Amino acid sequence: EIARQDKEHAHAGAPRRALSEGLQAVAYAGANDLAAAQLHLAAFLDSPQLRAEVLVAVSAHLIAANATALARQTLQSALQRDPLNQAALVQLLHLDIAQKNYGALCEHLRSYVRTRRPAPSLLARADAMLASDRFIFARQRDAALALIRGVPGTGKTGQSSG
Repeated sequence: EIARQDKEHAHAGAPRRALSEGLQAVAYAGANDLAAAQLHLAAFLDSPQLRAEVLVAVSAHLIAANATALARQTLQSALQRDPLNQAALVQLLHLDIAQKNYGALCEHLRSYVRTRRPAPSLLARADAMLASDRFIFARQRDAALALIRGVPGTGKTGQSSG
């Protein structure tokens, strides 16, 4: 009987252990030990029981610790679990804009505009980035701008990018 109960409780503790790995990854990232952070993050992300929301929460702490590459990895994993997770897409878009990551921005925008209520302010920031001269010759720039400007409430519906 005791062995059976231990087995049942061990399964219930798996998400708790995984979350502990995620928090250790944040702690190591904060201490600037990215190798150890990556090891703990890998153990965290290997847990299939964790919902996307938990991954998004840990990624926010990684961003606060300036471990944006680890945060991006965590957010991508969250999207694998829930492809239209708005919180994960918002954090990724903020990272894409801050890092001027054009390719990822366009990819994440395509998903983000399909979410329930895309934030007009975030879309405006993405629009400003894509409309800048820096991206004037970028592939799919016009398509991305049209996608943003086609979202109701952005205030730019129907405007040309040129």
